[in-house]
Amino acid sequence: MSFRISAALTAALAATLLAPMPVAGQVRASELGTVGQTIDGTVIAIEYSRPKARDRDPLFGGVVHWGEHWTPGANWATTFEVNRDIHLNGHPVAAGKYSVWMVVQPDEWVVYLDPEARAFHTDPPDSTDAQIRFAVVPEERPFLETMTMWFPETSATGAILATQWGTTYVPMEITVEPSRPITLAAEAAEAYMGAYRLAWAIDPDEGEGDGDGPREAKFEVYYEDGSLMARVDPGPPWFRQLVLIEIADDWFNPGILDEDGQLYDVMAGLTLEFNVESGHAKGFDLRWITDEVIASAEREDSM
Repeated sequence: MSFRISAALTAALAATLLAPMPVAGQVRASELGTVGQTIDGTVIAIEYSRPKARDRDPLFGGVVHWGEHWTPGANWATTFEVNRDIHLNGHPVAAGKYSVWMVVQPDEWVVYLDPEARAFHTDPPDSTDAQIRFAVVPEERPFLETMTMWFPETSATGAILATQWGTTYVPMEITVEPSRPITLAAEAAEAYMGAYRLAWAIDPDEGEGDGDGPREAKFEVYYEDGSLMARVDPGPPWFRQLVLIEIADDWFNPGILDEDGQLYDVMAGLTLEFNVESGHAKGFDLRWITDEVIASAEREDSM
């Protein structure tokens, strides 16, 4: 009997020791980090481990040897994932998930993305035709203790993806495919070009001023640099110069341009619906997202 009890206790103790223990957290020398950015519906996601300098110097040419194939991070390889096709430093990158590697040199690095996303940092992939490769030139910036990847600049058409560890900063340019191109063929634009008299059905300044009845403005549609443009005078500041983005036959969303003439924002909640007869626009309605007409315009006889 005593033998049976001893055996049972031994089995129970072994099961307890071998069972996985609940863990509140797990400290690692290079903690896992994520960073993401959405640009016009294109979602970019990066997952990487973040090593620290820990007084090691130099980081590149020392901790990371010249000529070494290094994933920017530690532990498992850094991954780069996009849900739509993009260009990275001018090179096409198909939608998907990739591991990221860099061949570091004193003056110029080679970045390559490999379609095998799951890899350990000490096991860089062999060179294949499926990899996307391009050169980058590192810059010097104020010191960062922990390796960081982030998007210091974004626009309506792209972003800068930056990697920095220590004083070494590596920028890469991302360009996305626009969901709504701002270009329009010149022959298609002719139907809408001209001067219109715009009458607001609501106060365009949202209650500012006297608010007595509809306000009028000159709405000029013209063609410039391959886009259908509009000028509004007088008008709210956000509506004075626009690019008209085609969303359907004779329907356009207004887009706001920044000081450099670059697309800053698309007002998807506003739609210009042109009334076209015999290939010539007679006027348009400006509708809010609720389908409410907030302004109407008629073409003027003379410019």
